[in-house]
Amino acid sequence: MLTFLPAQARQQFRRLRSVVEQHGLYSPYKILFTRFYRYLQNDRILPNQQASNVFIAELRDGERMLILRDEIQNARKQRPVSVRGVSRIVEEIRKTGNDIVFILVPDKYTIYLPLIANMSAELGEGEYMDRVAAKMQQAGVPVLNLLPILRQEAERRLDRRETIYWKDDTHWNPEGIRFAVQVISAHLAIRLPGAASFVTAQPPH
Repeated sequence: MLTFLPAQARQQFRRLRSVVEQHGLYSPYKILFTRFYRYLQNDRILPNQQASNVFIAELRDGERMLILRDEIQNARKQRPVSVRGVSRIVEEIRKTGNDIVFILVPDKYTIYLPLIANMSAELGEGEYMDRVAAKMQQAGVPVLNLLPILRQEAERRLDRRETIYWKDDTHWNPEGIRFAVQVISAHLAIRLPGAASFVTAQPPH
């Protein structure tokens, strides 16, 4: 394709095509249209084709929160723990005179599981993440396990009828982002002082 063009022109064309394709994937207009279309899929205007993919969790304060069923299934899996690959990565990085910190980030279901009133607290992922963190520490791998920290913060905020995740999304909300950044930057300030200066506690606009 485009073999008749000089090599430099073909390279510039590929770059332009990549920019256009990326804009198509992440275009604000596409995101807005997608959200509006999903809003219409409420079983009143249009069929809600995503309803079977989520579980409506009732929190202890009476508020509702959507949880992906994939997260629930994943959390209940029993998995062996091995950190040999991670240990090799740390060894190679340290050979270059650098260091690294691994940050374990649990999903929304794992964080809010103890706070869900209409579901039994069947642990799986939470125990798994704790076991991974313990194995990493035993192997001398620097690690920050956010599970107990975020669970404690989620419970504290629930008493004020606040959350650290969007209720209808799998991501942190601005308050959750702000809190996580503060925790991570404080940890890096001790473990990797040079890296901490690149982290800011300002929430996204």
